[in-house]
Amino acid sequence: MKILLVLLVLGALTLAGGCSGEFTSWYTDANGVVHTHCWGGCTSGTEMADGSSVPDSPAVQDALAIQGAGNSSTRAIQATHSVIAVLNRAVHERDAQAAALIRLKLPPLATTIASEMPGVRDHLLSVDLQTTAGQTCRVAVLRMVAMTQSLYESISREVAAGRPAAKVVFDLMHGLNTVNDAFEADIKPCLAGLQPDDRSAVKYILGG
Repeated sequence: MKILLVLLVLGALTLAGGCSGEFTSWYTDANGVVHTHCWGGCTSGTEMADGSSVPDSPAVQDALAIQGAGNSSTRAIQATHSVIAVLNRAVHERDAQAAALIRLKLPPLATTIASEMPGVRDHLLSVDLQTTAGQTCRVAVLRMVAMTQSLYESISREVAAGRPAAKVVFDLMHGLNTVNDAFEADIKPCLAGLQPDDRSAVKYILGG
């Protein structure tokens, strides 16, 4: 789940878009070999640069399962993209117009993201993990989800209370940076005991 930034939320947890509507991630192992992993229609396993295929390790399988559960809410992902679009648009508006845009557009998006987080949490808790590293990674992602929910609930309250738009945006960006920093720290224990190739893959998949 690099909900922006890692995230704008469901950073750590958003994958790079591949061709034909598929999702693809890749990493380079210690021998300089590029590994590409596809899901959402691709065959299972990891495709090597020479076209051969090897099964993903249990740790990588766990990371993919966690990532899939973290990205289980299309509504939250779409709302996150819309938040980014609103902030980008506000930058180019006059102060009064930017403030009106934030007050109008941000609250329903923040509410959508916050309301979807419990469902994401339930999906994460339902994943059957094979490794201790996977269980530790899940804890990190669960904490990120909880922090994300709290942040967007707070942003909704700020707008409802009539806080200046500039203050709301500052608090949102500061909060997202805090979530991102906390996740990067929380993810380290689950990476520590992995072999180099697995560590690179898991770190990429989860966005840590």
